[in-house]
Amino acid sequence: MKKSPSTSSLTDLKESEPTFVKLRLLSVILKLAEKIENPADLQILIPILEEIKKTGEKELSKKAQSILGCLQQAGITNPSLNDPNEKDKKIRLLEETIRRQEQQILRLNGENGRLIKENQKDHEEKSRRNAESERKDEQNKQQDEQQALQITELEWQLAINQSKNGPFVQIERETIIGEMPISITVQPGSYTKKINEFTYTSTEKGFKTFPLSPDVSQGIYKCEMKFNKQGDNHVGIMKSGLDIPFGKFPGFSPYSKDNAIFYYSGYTQQNSVGLQGNQQMKDGDQISLEVNLLATPRTAHLFINSLQQPVFVSGLPKSVQFWFFLNNKEDSISVLSIRLLNTPTAEKLSNKKELKWE
Repeated sequence: MKKSPSTSSLTDLKESEPTFVKLRLLSVILKLAEKIENPADLQILIPILEEIKKTGEKELSKKAQSILGCLQQAGITNPSLNDPNEKDKKIRLLEETIRRQEQQILRLNGENGRLIKENQKDHEEKSRRNAESERKDEQNKQQDEQQALQITELEWQLAINQSKNGPFVQIERETIIGEMPISITVQPGSYTKKINEFTYTSTEKGFKTFPLSPDVSQGIYKCEMKFNKQGDNHVGIMKSGLDIPFGKFPGFSPYSKDNAIFYYSGYTQQNSVGLQGNQQMKDGDQISLEVNLLATPRTAHLFINSLQQPVFVSGLPKSVQFWFFLNNKEDSISVLSIRLLNTPTAEKLSNKKELKWE
């Protein structure tokens, strides 16, 4: 659209122009607005007229308001709304904005999906690593247990070889003929064993019975142990070959008929029958069990710190094994020796109490 002279003059009007010049120009534009066949040609002036209406002098503002009134009567209020090209531009701009927003949403959704997959992958990787770590820990635990068993077997073989090289050496007392090689073979479980020692410690609460080898028969034998940590520890004698799995209590059927228990509390039991009367065992006590398999009947006596206890068991089987029991966490016992004696050390006490093996 070409600008009319009046339009061009108004557009180029400077602030320095005198007011009467501005009024004259506005008067010309007002006449055009009243008589022009196509008032839409003046719509480009609306922003300028609005500015003069707001900031101009009183007469200028009044004149601009009159021109705007004429244009409003002709239905011309906003040049951009009456310009089809401008409408198309706005529509295209809105469509482009919507398209970009949709692309942004798709991109964000894709990014969120990627992050979710990465987090899921990280979680799966951590789970795999944890499982692998647990597997390795279990494998290491089994290897430690296997090594402990191998050490026990080697100690056993070494002791046997040493015993074959000559007669038993007399030690400590004249009653001792020789020391027996010891081995302890049990299932894996909640316990630890010190290397080169028969020191066992419970790592979790649970019934655990440890039979000692070798079996003993046709002689007098004394097994010495130390209660490192007393919680729920017991010792006893069992018929050779009796198997008491972990988790089972030796004082319950069907095991009770084939073993005798010396409880830490001082109670003694065989086949669900018991007697009270022995001293209570505590931390640091040295516990000894002496079996006389040459006597009639065969007997088992308990010693606590070398002091013989009143309650003893009679009528033992021909072949027996010593054993100890751990239950509470941190309970600990060390097996010190099994010795073959020439003569018994147990004596007939005035306050003796006999519990018969039935």
